[in-house]
Amino acid sequence: MSSRHWMFAAVFGTGLLLVANHSAAEPKQALLAFADPVESKDDDRHKWNGLPPGSGREDVFYTCQTCHSLQIVKQQGLGRSSWDETLTWMVEEQGLKEPDTQVRERILDYLAEHFGLGR
Repeated sequence: MSSRHWMFAAVFGTGLLLVANHSAAEPKQALLAFADPVESKDDDRHKWNGLPPGSGREDVFYTCQTCHSLQIVKQQGLGRSSWDETLTWMVEEQGLKEPDTQVRERILDYLAEHFGLGR
């Protein structure tokens, strides 16, 4: 057996011994040793490239990054009317597919709330 295999066997075996030893006293805790970690709010933001939770986040995530980084969105700090003008410009001049009215409203509401003036 190579040294790499021995190291794996030692680490894996130690983990099994620790769980087995622990499981004799508290079986539920032994199962938790192999459970997925609990997600935190930071994990959630990481999945959405830093976009905070809220209605419209998914629309912003999938609409805006079809053309550019979400970092550009997050650094703007525009009022709702300026976001609206920017979205219109992107549709008319940059070839962004026009979002339907409900999606557009959610996008504008989200952007104004989370990346608006005085945020």
